[in-house]
Amino acid sequence: EEEERHIDPQICCHVPNMKPNVETPTEPKYQDVVIWETAIRAMAVRQLLSKHKDEPSSASSPSSSSLIDWVALLPGPGKHLKAEEKLGGFWSGRVNDKNGDASSLSSPLFDDNASYPTGGMPKLIAQQGGWIATQEQIYRLNDDLCMGSFLPPFDHMYHMDGQESMNVEFWSGGFQLFTGVKGGCNMQRVVSLDPNHFSKHLLYHVANNKQKQLTRERMLRADNLFGQLNTVKKAAEQLQYNRSHHPR
Repeated sequence: EEEERHIDPQICCHVPNMKPNVETPTEPKYQDVVIWETAIRAMAVRQLLSKHKDEPSSASSPSSSSLIDWVALLPGPGKHLKAEEKLGGFWSGRVNDKNGDASSLSSPLFDDNASYPTGGMPKLIAQQGGWIATQEQIYRLNDDLCMGSFLPPFDHMYHMDGQESMNVEFWSGGFQLFTGVKGGCNMQRVVSLDPNHFSKHLLYHVANNKQKQLTRERMLRADNLFGQLNTVKKAAEQLQYNRSHHPR
């Protein structure tokens, strides 16, 4: 029987030696951690190359852990992305296959009438808490990957240069990295769905102010999202099994 797993708040959010802001917990529990401006309907899952394909799956065994086996595809890449560069996945809202390949896969997570959202919807964009790149990667972003100059001086087509009202999203969140805005880079962000790695993607927003600034509808528990993504992953695995054992 598969062991029940939760996010590990110790990795991101246990700061016992930090002098906290008012009402900021220094050792929150897994059910206390919330994230904002995303939802399961903005996510898809995909299995990438695995080093453990021939091994039985086990949520509790470190030997079966793989950082990029199954991943969640976060929102972002826009309409300027070339078709051959798009990375597809199994969307969380996918309903039963009309030909019977995906029986019993109707998503229980939200209304089946919902559509796959675009990559730039503010309430679902899953804005990150920062980014890091090597010098070589930054050169490649600037010279090859992005549609405009990644580094200043910015060329004439690039008007979202961090000097406007969205500057925090530019310099900290890296909005231009994963969206298709003019000069954007259309990079696909991924989050590992392995229980041993998922929590390493979380950062503690120590200002602890979002729950006062945003409505409840724009926040969700990180542990709930982890469970929902696991449900989608299992549905995708079932579809893989059905197609491999019952080919058309």
